[in-house]
Amino acid sequence: MTAFYRDVMLDWAVAELMSPYLRTIETWIWANPAWEPWRDHVRKHGRNAWTHAQEDTLIQAINVSRKPVIDIYGPRPESRIEPYDISIPELETLHVMPEFFPPGGTLRQLLDWVRAKPDYAPEKTAALVTLGKTMAGSQWTFGRLIVIERPGGRRILIEGYKRALAALAAGRAAAPAFIAWA
Repeated sequence: MTAFYRDVMLDWAVAELMSPYLRTIETWIWANPAWEPWRDHVRKHGRNAWTHAQEDTLIQAINVSRKPVIDIYGPRPESRIEPYDISIPELETLHVMPEFFPPGGTLRQLLDWVRAKPDYAPEKTAALVTLGKTMAGSQWTFGRLIVIERPGGRRILIEGYKRALAALAAGRAAAPAFIAWA
């Protein structure tokens, strides 16, 4: 397992655990009321105050719930991973998973599309507005963006779409991210 792999997976799990949007999807793993004490733990102690066994449980949950994405894009335990702050100009050029936004354009194209069709997914549009207000106050919600660089240099955003779109919409200077090389 490479440096940062455990950090990436734990960060991803906590971001989804704390996502108000994902908790509304009844079939989603994080909607289960059994996770509420875990959310209380984050609210009281922050995202890093876990025992090793609790971390393992969260990482297992994210590996199960996001298996289709991880199988295709990663990250994998052997991936080289680094934390970094991604600039807004670079963020605009990240590619979107084609499974999420056919035909897999850039994040800027996705933001333009969401703005042009606000009634397509009103819950996502509302989430962007809320996140934009939060970020305008220089606060960041739970979780770094996760970017995978594929062979040939193509960078694909695999986690943090609403946070990334809100960062673009709010005109932030940078967004915290992890980048992994596939």
